[in-house]
Amino acid sequence: MAASRIPRRLYTFWDNDPPEFISACIGLLDRTAGSEWDLTVLTAESAARELSPPPAVALSPAQLSDWYRLSALSSSGGVYLDASCIALAPPDAWVDRGLDAVQGFAFHPDGETADSWAIAAPAGCPLIKRWRDEFRAALIRGVAEYCAEKEAAGHSTAGLSASLPYLAVLLCFRVARAAHPERAVRLTSATAPGCPLHHLRLADWDPLAAVSALFAASAEELADTPLVKLRACDRECVPPLGAMGRGSWLARQLRPELGSRVDWLLSGTKRAEHLSF
Repeated sequence: MAASRIPRRLYTFWDNDPPEFISACIGLLDRTAGSEWDLTVLTAESAARELSPPPAVALSPAQLSDWYRLSALSSSGGVYLDASCIALAPPDAWVDRGLDAVQGFAFHPDGETADSWAIAAPAGCPLIKRWRDEFRAALIRGVAEYCAEKEAAGHSTAGLSASLPYLAVLLCFRVARAAHPERAVRLTSATAPGCPLHHLRLADWDPLAAVSALFAASAEELADTPLVKLRACDRECVPPLGAMGRGSWLARQLRPELGSRVDWLLSGTKRAEHLSF
């Protein structure tokens, strides 16, 4: 059996009072990961105690989240998942822990750039550290200017350029990857059957249609889907989970046991003692 390269350290980030859906996703992530995985919910306050501070004063919530996910993975390795991911199985279902590679899902418009909402990385990975450093450089310089320079140097793709500078962190991955071609990267299609964005592909990327179909799906229909990702526009279409009643299998998975453990994880009282920078 191959030695484990990716530690069972699991991170997500949320920096304000979470709405019901986000709390439910974090609770489900905690339950499916189980005791074998050490889950830490990073907030700006809790992460600042353990990690390098962000390189700029005024960051958007998305930039703050991107900074701390890369900082945590640079420090200790492990797995990062957005708080808006619905984890129907442990990370082991999509992460090969014996593989000395950065793993995740491809940015669907180009199929070759690592997306940032799900990342697995070995401890001490030079590629992740370079990704963090490139993102630091982009924030300090200004993401628009950084993206213009790196696009001119040929680091972007047609699919990614349409989303810049908002998704500057993905361009930073491409720059880092060019600097470390020797590092293994394994990216899976996010839109293939059983993958996190397949429900959106089936609905032709219509948020309401995709969310409606997702919450109407049976346990059998989602049996081969370990992870589902909802975008911000998708989350706006999710009704109160209780309103869907027992008729929605997915709502029943998200609904149980909201309360003390999720509150504790979000309180910042759980310190990630293994993090060091």
